[in-house]
Amino acid sequence: MKKINLLPAIIYRMFKAKGIDIPHLRTIIILVFLLFFHLVQIALLLKIPSVYIMPWKSDSPKKEQCFFASIYFGVILLIFSFLFSKKKLEEIEVTENQINKCRKILPIYFSVSLALLILLLIFKAK
Repeated sequence: MKKINLLPAIIYRMFKAKGIDIPHLRTIIILVFLLFFHLVQIALLLKIPSVYIMPWKSDSPKKEQCFFASIYFGVILLIFSFLFSKKKLEEIEVTENQINKCRKILPIYFSVSLALLILLLIFKAK
C-alpha cells in the first residue's frame, strides 16, 4: 500500500516544501485530473461512449451540466481524500531527491497528458 501512496506523498511534500497553501487539496486535485485525463484517453482509444465516463448529456442546459459535474468531481475528490489522507501522506518517508525529480517530471507529464488528450479529442472524437 505504501507504493500506491508514494506518488501522492511526493507531490504533497513538494507543495509543502514550497510553502503553498492547502497542499493536501492540491495533491488530490492533481491526482483526480490525471485520472480523468487517462480515463478519457482510454475511452477515446477504445471508442467507449462518453456517457460511461461523464454521467451527463452534452445537450442538457449548462447549469445542469455544471451541477452534475460538480457532484461527479466532488464525490471523486472525497474518495481520493479518504484514500490519500493527510495523515497517511505525512507518514511516508520521502527523500529530497524524489521531491526534486517530481518538480521536474510532474509539469512535463501533466503537459504531455493534456496534449495527448487534445490530440485524441481532435482525431478520435465524433
